[in-house]
Amino acid sequence: QVLYNPTFSWADNLFSCWVARHEMAEDFVLLNGDTLFEAQLLQGLLDAPAQPVTVVTHHKSYYDADDMKVSLDGDRLVSIGKKLPAEGVDAESIGMILFREKGPLMFRAALENAMRDPSSYKKWYLSVIAQMSKTMPVGTFSANGRHWCEVDFPADLKQAQKVVRAIGATEHDYPYHNLSRAWG
Repeated sequence: QVLYNPTFSWADNLFSCWVARHEMAEDFVLLNGDTLFEAQLLQGLLDAPAQPVTVVTHHKSYYDADDMKVSLDGDRLVSIGKKLPAEGVDAESIGMILFREKGPLMFRAALENAMRDPSSYKKWYLSVIAQMSKTMPVGTFSANGRHWCEVDFPADLKQAQKVVRAIGATEHDYPYHNLSRAWG
C-alpha cells in the first residue's frame, strides 16, 4: 500500500511516520529509503533477541556532522541525534529499526504524542526514538561485518557500488540471492 504525505515538501520524516501510523499494528521494520543493505543484515536483525524496539547501529572510528550518532550503555540505546557530543558517541544509526511485540503500539503512541507539538513537523522520527529511550529500554543490533551503506550525496554512489558488488559476490552463500540481483 502506498500512503501519500501531503506535507512532504515542508515537513520531515516524523510526519511521514505519523501518516503511516495505522499500518503499524503489528511487528514491522522501519527503513530509510536511502539505505542499501545485504539480506543477511535484515535476517540477523530478525533473528536477534526480541525487544520492543531495536535500532541497527554501526561502529566506526570517526563520525561526521551528517551521521545520526548514538550513545550506548552496553547494547541499550541511551541517546540518538546528529548533534551528540563526540566524546559520548559509540555508533551511528543506519536507518533501520525493528518494532516487535508492544513496540509498534508504543511507537504509535509516541508519534501521536509528538504530533501534538507543531514543532515536531520538522523533526526526524528518531527524535521519538530518543524520547522513548528515556522511559523504556531501546535495544541495538550491530551492522558491523555486514554490507550496507546510505546514499545521501553523489559521492556516496561509489560506496553503494562497492556494497552492491560485495552483495553480488556473496549471493551464492545464502538463500536471499534474488534480492542482490535486484540491486545489481
